[in-house]
Amino acid sequence: MSPKGGPTHPNWKTGRYSQFLPTQLVPLMAQALQDPEMLSLRSEIGLVTARIEEQLRAIAEGSAGQAWSRLQDAYQLWLRCGREAQEADKAKDTVQAARSRQQGAEAAREIGRLIEGGSAENQRWADVTGLIEQRRKLVESERKRVVESQQVVALTQVQTILDGLIRTIKRSVKDDATLVEIESGFVQILGGTGFLPTPGGGAD
Repeated sequence: MSPKGGPTHPNWKTGRYSQFLPTQLVPLMAQALQDPEMLSLRSEIGLVTARIEEQLRAIAEGSAGQAWSRLQDAYQLWLRCGREAQEADKAKDTVQAARSRQQGAEAAREIGRLIEGGSAENQRWADVTGLIEQRRKLVESERKRVVESQQVVALTQVQTILDGLIRTIKRSVKDDATLVEIESGFVQILGGTGFLPTPGGGAD
């Protein structure tokens, strides 16, 4: 028996983009739309934070201080091999000259690897800087979302209390002139706050 609706129905639509989605993404989009925390950025903040920690861990494991020490050693070895090769050439010691040049070439390759490693570390630091700025923006957006959601709840509660108060006054006060005076007082007091009785909300 075919389902009447929902993500498993062949004609089910999730919204303006559903007709363009691959079939396997339709249930995922439906689940996202039903998520009350869909507007929350906490997951994204956690993901960016984890990425920052991952990059910092990679930087720590790279040990820049040790890399500079190895680079200096490799450079000194390269210089020494060059001198030894020249001296071997003068002494017509072809075996030693070849050995020194081979060691010098290995030292040059090590220098290249260390330089590339340093460049990668600099890129990681640049990535960390960008991620920190991205996280700052996400945190600020999430903070605003939470504050606004709290304000909406507070406004709704205050509006409900205000309407209840108006109804109570109308039930208790029978004099029309007094009611008009009370209503005018409410408008003067609350007019600048955004809280006003709901039209008709005070009616019995």
